[in-house]
Amino acid sequence: MKLMVKILSLLLFILIFSSSFPLTSYSAEKISLYLDGRYVGKIDLFSSPDGKFLFPVRDLFRLLGGSVGWIGSTKETYLQLAGKKVVLKIGSKEYKVDGEIGTIDTPLTVIDNKLVVPCEILERVWGYTCSLDIGKKRLDIETTLPVLENFYYRKAQNKIDFIFKFSKLPTFKIGTLSSPPRIFIDLYNTLSRISLGEIPINSSIVKKIRSGRFTSSTLRIVFDLMGKSSYTYQKDKNTLIISVFSPEKVEVISTPIPENNNVVSTPSVKWTPPQTHKKKIIILDPGHGGKDPGAIGRYGTREKDLVLSIGLRLKTLLEQNGFKVYITRSGDKFIPLQERPRFANRKNGDLFISLHINSAPFNTKASGIETFYLSSRYSDPDAKKVAKRENTSSFTGKPLTEEELIKLILSDLLLSVNIEDSSKFAGLVEKQLTRYVKLPVRGVKTAPFIVLKGLKMPAVLVELGFISNPKEEKLLKTRDFQLKLAKGITSAVKLFFRSY
Repeated sequence: MKLMVKILSLLLFILIFSSSFPLTSYSAEKISLYLDGRYVGKIDLFSSPDGKFLFPVRDLFRLLGGSVGWIGSTKETYLQLAGKKVVLKIGSKEYKVDGEIGTIDTPLTVIDNKLVVPCEILERVWGYTCSLDIGKKRLDIETTLPVLENFYYRKAQNKIDFIFKFSKLPTFKIGTLSSPPRIFIDLYNTLSRISLGEIPINSSIVKKIRSGRFTSSTLRIVFDLMGKSSYTYQKDKNTLIISVFSPEKVEVISTPIPENNNVVSTPSVKWTPPQTHKKKIIILDPGHGGKDPGAIGRYGTREKDLVLSIGLRLKTLLEQNGFKVYITRSGDKFIPLQERPRFANRKNGDLFISLHINSAPFNTKASGIETFYLSSRYSDPDAKKVAKRENTSSFTGKPLTEEELIKLILSDLLLSVNIEDSSKFAGLVEKQLTRYVKLPVRGVKTAPFIVLKGLKMPAVLVELGFISNPKEEKLLKTRDFQLKLAKGITSAVKLFFRSY
């Protein structure tokens, strides 16, 4: 009986509300709802002439496995899903969750005697991602939370770019605070693989950045400014760039990042190699050596011998093209992994190229070239296997655990300004090598390679084929094929520096 009274009171309130408030004219149609790629049912979509899209609360939460209720004493609606309870009031943009108040752009309202909400409530409170395809009449809801995976910054004359990389772009809010002047970013329902803590920037624009939990569901990142400054931001599916300007420049703009360009690089913020009035300095690093043979092929070919031979041919070609070249080893000598980047930094290198040959002993048909640049993430399971092999082969000292390795790399990435240039060069290497050799391209990949850590220049690690593949093992031993590999990399180096 009590349940019946609650239902009747809710229906009565909806009728009174809908007759008392003028509503926008919405059109309705049935669309398909997919949860994490799985079809779960049909749902009404209400769309207005001004582009607002709303969904019936009860149907939406039922299909998602949640529930909807009514609080008669306060005339509020509550939504329960995945352990969270949200309270909303009809006509209000505010909602309450865990004692905290948040806002959505479009309030809970009534259409055709149905309580309807925007999908935004799922993004703000639960961190879900809603993608609506009107043409296909399909709504996709993904329940995986976005993850902050990488952060770095780069300085220019009148601004600093702060680049945040996510598994997918979260719902966020950017604003300013005064006394003292600050810029903040609120990231809603976002997990983080990195700890920003407090990072000194020590520029004439930004003193430092710091982060912490603003609420239980909001990660706040704060930029402490030297004075009142303006900012712009750009975004794409997994990248957010905040540009903070000197006080003279005044603008606040939101623009999308152009397609096929994960991070925008404008001339004012591109990495500029040191010693621009001198020859560009290339550091070549033939992997392994001495007591470390690297991978060994079916016919006894050793990786350390192949990469040294290719490295010496590459050194000659680069010098013929006007580059200054240093090589970490010119003979069969063991050099610890940690010493290789130190050598490159001592030589003030402009570009670092580590040469290796891949191996897949349990898959002798594995074939092709792949190029890596530094990241705390493994781009795929194969990348993890390659990194594990290369990180243990010439490492001296106590072996690092996976957690220790990731922390080591993350501390490096936070201060690196070369990641995007490394990515660009890796792409050029892949493209140019395919012009000279007929091997499959396995793509540009990322992994936490120790040999790439701490470098003060763009850097890549190139796997020039598979020694475990008998055909490629024979090919890699030939002078002609080694020359072609050297020519391809030389071409990539020339193109890379031509763009600056």
